[in-house]
Amino acid sequence: MAYNALPAFFPIDYSTSWEARIERRESDFYSYVKKIPMVGEKKRFNQSGLLEMQKKTGRANDTRISERELFFRWVQPEIYDLAELIDEWDEKELGNIALPDSDSIMQHVDAYNRKLDATIRDAIQGNATVGEDGTTLQAVTQTVADDFGTAGTASALTLAKLLRVNRYFKDNDLKREKKCFAISPEAEDSLLLSVNEAKSSDFINIAPIVDGTLEGKTLAGLHMIVHTGLSAGTGTNQAGTIEKCLAWTADQIRFCDGERRVYTDIRDDKEHALQIRSTARMGAYRNEEKAVVVVESATA
Repeated sequence: MAYNALPAFFPIDYSTSWEARIERRESDFYSYVKKIPMVGEKKRFNQSGLLEMQKKTGRANDTRISERELFFRWVQPEIYDLAELIDEWDEKELGNIALPDSDSIMQHVDAYNRKLDATIRDAIQGNATVGEDGTTLQAVTQTVADDFGTAGTASALTLAKLLRVNRYFKDNDLKREKKCFAISPEAEDSLLLSVNEAKSSDFINIAPIVDGTLEGKTLAGLHMIVHTGLSAGTGTNQAGTIEKCLAWTADQIRFCDGERRVYTDIRDDKEHALQIRSTARMGAYRNEEKAVVVVESATA
């Protein structure tokens, strides 16, 4: 008997559980920044400038006192929340289908991790709040432009751009720090598809073609992170859309964890529905501009 001729009273089988749709399960950036505890509405971080030794020019001279140049960085955390209701009769109405309460809590964690990544991303590429009273904004100062190394034509991510990032860090005496580089999947494709890059010994050693990704590998001194939440915009010099790939040193991007809380409550004002609510307080800041480079990668 053909399937389409089966009697209408044949039963349909339904799943008895819930499955979350595809989403990022863990934070991409949390392991690659410095964690700072956060108490109070906002916090000021004090910084001291470099000191230089002076040549002594005589005997028993007056002591020369060096004055430190002082700098200040600010962070003001934001508060986020996410809440869902499960009706008082859902457990009975769903019959054999399990309540989605445990899955909901896991999805709240996923949502928290995405917001955490966005907070760190914005601290890396956005304006930092500086000054003694916290009223001055400081933009990123190091950018590898969309047409770097391509004579006025916007290009996607290239090995030349990666090497320029590494040069920035070396020039700023950051050569011994852990250097991270977040790129988009499209930018990753551009590197993997480049014939010149694919022929290099760097590519042979890390075998990205075999593994199908640069994720977790080190290329041109940079620890590679493939991330789907990077910002898009216009390039510095050429027309067209670019993605902002982000390079930073792990100790110079600070994530301020103001705590995450999860509540499960019976709401008597909502007919005794079960409320699952997550809330989190978080902020991040860029400690110094020398530790960040924005790399513009043209998109197709």
